Amino acid sequence: MGDFGNSVTGGIVGNTYIEFSDGTRIVYELPPITIAGLIMGKRLIHFTGGISFIDQKSEYKCVLKLNKEGTMFSKQQGPLDEFKGSILDSTGRSLGEINGSWMDRLEIDGEEVWKLE
Repeated sequence: MGDFGNSVTGGIVGNTYIEFSDGTRIVYELPPITIAGLIMGKRLIHFTGGISFIDQKSEYKCVLKLNKEGTMFSKQQGPLDEFKGSILDSTGRSLGEINGSWMDRLEIDGEEVWKLE
């Protein structure tokens, strides 16, 4: 916890999936969510850790590391809505790097593929 009872972490246990009309099924497990600033300071709600998406048909995987703010004894590491990670084939070989913000943009190998206008 690190901030002396000023936060709580919890989440949903188990897999979630998205199924497309062509039969593609992406499976993922939601990461823990932390609510900080319960007693004092700025109230923040953010995911902690990371998340993996797996295409069950191709066995491709996208592994994302989610950014998190530092504790009261460390400096902020970056905006809470940012992520970075890798896209991997079924053998674990990297097919590309992915980064962005779930609020406004997505980049793959440094090329912007989506941006909120």
